[in-house]
Amino acid sequence: MSSRRPKDPQAATGGGAPPEQYEQAWQRALRLLARQERTESDLLSRLDRAGFDLPTRETVLKRLRGLGFVDDERFARVWLARRGGPQALGKRRLRSELARKGVAPAVVQRVLAEITAEVEQTRANAVACHLLSRLGPEPAQGWQSRLYQTLARRGFGSETARAALRRAVEELDQDSGW
Repeated sequence: MSSRRPKDPQAATGGGAPPEQYEQAWQRALRLLARQERTESDLLSRLDRAGFDLPTRETVLKRLRGLGFVDDERFARVWLARRGGPQALGKRRLRSELARKGVAPAVVQRVLAEITAEVEQTRANAVACHLLSRLGPEPAQGWQSRLYQTLARRGFGSETARAALRRAVEELDQDSGW
């Protein structure tokens, strides 16, 4: 990310915000983005809490967007990629969390459409197997119900959770010789 100052500060601010306030907001936004990818909504909120007025916040965001420094679809894809493995979440939970982070519903829909039913099942299977491995050689009574409930809380649909539970039971039977 470049924090080079434009030759004409008034042009960079869209002619609205005082150049010094714009520069402070710009630097704050760059520092926030240097730490991690953020949504437009998150940046606007953080700049608001820092005391920058709406025209300044919107001008900074417009420039960041134009330079490709902020992109909600990229944020959603990166965020989803980090939600795999034994800590994976199902589509319902992912949808809810992305919405809470301020990602537009259309963007969420586009990104989640890439998670096929097969991928969703694979994710649920990984979670179920991971959780089952933590129960020990002889799980306590009621473990199947708790495992199903955990999958449901993580946003997996009932059919997906049931199939993952069946697969986990099959693997447990094969491994332990039940």
